[in-house]
Amino acid sequence: MKITWLGQGGFLLESQGQRLCIDPYLSDLVERRQGLTRISSWIPEIADIKAEHYFCTHSHMDHFDPETLPVALEKFPGSKVLGPLSVVGKCAEVGIDGSRVMEVADAYDLGAFKLTLTPAYHSDKASRGVIVEADGIKVYISGDSEYRDSLVADVKKCAGGDLEAVFICINGLFGNMNYEDAARVVKELAPKVVYPMHYGLFAENTIDPQPFVELFAGSAIEAKIMTEGEAFSL
Repeated sequence: MKITWLGQGGFLLESQGQRLCIDPYLSDLVERRQGLTRISSWIPEIADIKAEHYFCTHSHMDHFDPETLPVALEKFPGSKVLGPLSVVGKCAEVGIDGSRVMEVADAYDLGAFKLTLTPAYHSDKASRGVIVEADGIKVYISGDSEYRDSLVADVKKCAGGDLEAVFICINGLFGNMNYEDAARVVKELAPKVVYPMHYGLFAENTIDPQPFVELFAGSAIEAKIMTEGEAFSL
């Protein structure tokens, strides 16, 4: 499985010739509408993504970008949008043809990728995390979620086995867990490697990931910092 971090909670996953894009935010819409100052100058081209499926964990603009998804679907006529109920509603709001939208409430098999949705605790009550399985390994992407004592048990139940990697929000603002709570979750999930995310995009909603990484010093879990746009393999 090859993975490229698109910034914030966005990822491009590639396996067996297929591409799955999760939570792509490729515009400056949040800055224009909500006044959050974009500090990341790297914005990938939609044409470079070219995914068969776009999965959105929830309906907020930095995860469901109404200026990115319609353009992506126009450029690639065979592609579709997947997500929980709030995402389906947003697709209708921005005029995406319902035949190209699929609600995923539990699990979905895309061929190269198998998706299993996990609970998330966020202001969008339909918000979900997701476990992606490909090439015989499973990774957990938290989406946006606050900390709950039940979160680890929720994710373990959905995973049904060991996790290779965890990608988890650490910013601690706007309905997300802070880096210390994120580390607690990861240590109980016990993946081989963890990658912090959901920082570095907006000046008013970011954090230094290094203190999070340092919490895993001497641990069996390797903590790594990603670079936007640089692909790596699991």
